[in-house]
Amino acid sequence: MQQNAFFEQVRDHGGIGAGDVEKAVSAVFSTLGELLTADETAALAAHIPEPAAQWLRARPRSRSMDLDDLYTRVAERMGLPPARALEMTQVV
Repeated sequence: MQQNAFFEQVRDHGGIGAGDVEKAVSAVFSTLGELLTADETAALAAHIPEPAAQWLRARPRSRSMDLDDLYTRVAERMGLPPARALEMTQVV
């Protein structure tokens, strides 16, 4: 899938303004990059457009993380309440 089509789908399904799509995708994939193993990261990166794949690979795996940690980190990176970050994460 091409980047523009991917971003458009995120925008349409998430009710996100055009200016916030890149911020949402970046926050979610950079946070996922901290959660996934190297093999999982490579497998996912092969199926998503750049720059999302770059954001995914940009952060090394950190400590173990559960879903609440994932949503909290996305919320912090996006400056959103946790409930909205959960929605954005699910959309992306």
